[in-house]
Amino acid sequence: MIVASTLLMAMAGQGLDLPRAVPALRAVSAEETAAIEDALRAQLADPDAVRFRLLANITAEGDYCGLVDGKDAYGTYAGYAPFHVRITHEPDGTITVSDILISTDGEIRSRLEAACAGAGLDVRLPR
Repeated sequence: MIVASTLLMAMAGQGLDLPRAVPALRAVSAEETAAIEDALRAQLADPDAVRFRLLANITAEGDYCGLVDGKDAYGTYAGYAPFHVRITHEPDGTITVSDILISTDGEIRSRLEAACAGAGLDVRLPR
């Protein structure tokens, strides 16, 4: 199971912090994409073996969802898992990636996929 533990605990206690109504979307920039990939690689055991399926849009509030696949302890890819991050543009121009959640756990995955879809960021794979 791939899990970013900080947000997993927050999600269990409070639910996902994504909007209920479909918000306005905008194109995600190349700089934001790079920051997202760097932040997710830092969460996984083998950062050089990470694969992404990224969406073209981000919410105006900075919520972003996509799919990530990393190698497990046996060196094989575990399968794509949905993720959520929050992007913030700092006054000094840096991009902060926070509220990282990645999970392959069935119940959490379903809730994460539904929350992303509700924000207009559908990451569900055909089953």
